[in-house]
This record gives sequence, structure tokens and C-alpha cells, in this order.
Amino acid sequence: MSTSSLSPITQEAIRLYQAGNFAGARPLLEQAVKEDPRNGRAFQFLGITRCQTGDVPGGIEALREAVRLLPTEAMIRYNLGVALEKAGRFESARYVLEESLLLDPTNARAREALNRIPDTTAPASPARMATTAAVPPMASVPATGATTAAAAAPAAGAETAPQEENRPVPLPGGLMPLGGAPA
Repeated sequence: MSTSSLSPITQEAIRLYQAGNFAGARPLLEQAVKEDPRNGRAFQFLGITRCQTGDVPGGIEALREAVRLLPTEAMIRYNLGVALEKAGRFESARYVLEESLLLDPTNARAREALNRIPDTTAPASPARMATTAAVPPMASVPATGATTAAAAAPAAGAETAPQEENRPVPLPGGLMPLGGAPA
């Protein structure tokens, strides 16, 4: 990754990050996102650095902003998925990692992280439904094309999957893996 288009503060923070000095990089990255709230790279590195220094919720927040700013980068979604996994938010982690793999099907780290996530009974994300052979049955659709309330409702006594709070919307991704060397 070329850092020449980044501010000197962000460049120095990335240098410290790459040297493993997360505590030194963090205040510079905090300053960089305050100075330029549209700097997706700074948010990406801030999110990873926050996670590396023990602030996983803060890391998730920064990584979500990085995804919003850089929506086509699979590695940022990967980073967010790993952070969500660390936070025990497995449904959200699975969803984001699947989205990362849609953006970059060759991302072995995202596939490995996805395989670590415990499978849940939650509904599959659009990514999983598009990439797996077993698709859950759809509600019946009348000839008019409108779905009836009865057809869309779960059968009596059927379990419904819990909905995780703050489920992420499809987000784009990034650059460097959490807890590892540069990609």
C-alpha cells in the first residue's frame, strides 16, 4: 500500500503500527481521524490499533466507519469480522466475513476466520445464500406475486432465529489483518 497520499501524521502512525508499536500509533491515528474524518485508511488502522490495545468496542466503531468510507475493500470487512468475533458477536462476524469473501473470494484469511465462527441457527446472510447450495425454503408466493402474511410467518411452534442487536449492513473493506502482519 502506498502511503504517499496520506497525511504525515497518518504515515507516521502506519510506520509505528507496522513496527508493532500499537500504543504509539493510536494517539496519532486518533488525531488523524479528527483532522480528516473522511480518511478511511486512518479509520482502518485506528480500528485495528484499538483492538490491538484492548479496546475492541472502539475498534469495531472505527472499522465500521472505515467500511463506510472505503466500501469496496474486502480486507476492512475482514478486519471488522475479526473484531466482531473477538467481541463474541458471532452472527455479525459471520455476516461481515461472508461479505468480505464476496468482494474477494481468494481471501484465505477471511475464509479461515469464517471457519472459526460457530455456526448459529440465525438466517443466512445474502452472501451465504448466494454462495451455498443449501438455501432455506422460501415463503410461498401466490400467483399475484404478493406474499401473504400467513405464507411469510413462521409455522406454529417453529423456532425463529434471534436477531443480533446492531447487525451490520453490507459493508466494504480493507487492508491489514487484525493481530497479524501486513497482508
